[in-house]
Amino acid sequence: MLLGKGLQRRHYCRVTSDRFLAFVCPREGVESRRPREEWPLAQISVRALQSDEASELARQLSTFANFGFEVQCRRTARLWQFVCESHVEELEWLRAFRVGRTTSGSLFDIA
Repeated sequence: MLLGKGLQRRHYCRVTSDRFLAFVCPREGVESRRPREEWPLAQISVRALQSDEASELARQLSTFANFGFEVQCRRTARLWQFVCESHVEELEWLRAFRVGRTTSGSLFDIA
């Protein structure tokens, strides 16, 4: 689920070798249609919702969403929050972004 600009919208996302893509419908990704949102991986930072570096909105969201992450575009400083349905889903996303989680909950680069 993609949360941003104060709105809550369900998106279907995937990570390619160089981009993070968000589609309105799963079929759009399968059919290689243009995504609703697109972020070059080299231009984003990923962090846990509850990390010290996360935005105030992300930390508030983490009080009722146990799993998720925040993406920040380094070029524009815009933020988007993503909620995961389970710890397993969150781990899969972290692996896709090539980041891990320390015992304190903060994220680190694997690469």
